[in-house]
Amino acid sequence: MMIEEDIFLKRIKEAMGEDSIAEFSKKVGISEDDAAKILSGEEEVRSSIEVRIASAYEVSLDWLLGLTEDKKVRSGFLADELLESWQS
Repeated sequence: MMIEEDIFLKRIKEAMGEDSIAEFSKKVGISEDDAAKILSGEEEVRSSIEVRIASAYEVSLDWLLGLTEDKKVRSGFLADELLESWQS
C-alpha cells in the first residue's frame, strides 16, 4: 500500500515534538544517518521501522500512515492474545 509521503513525514515530526534526530534515532533504534534520511524524505521507510516509530512515540500506526485522525493506540483482543503467546 502506498502512503502519502507528506502526511507520513508530517506525522512523524508531530509525534517527535521537540526530539532531536539523535533522540529520534535512539528511541526508534536506528542510526542517526538513517534517521536524518527518513526525516528528509531521502529514504523509503521499511514497514518494520514504521512500526517501531509508532511504538516509540505511542501513536497508532494507522494515524502515522495517514489512515485515521485518531492518534490513540488501541489494544485489540488479537493483539492481547499474541502478546500472551509470545510471553509464554
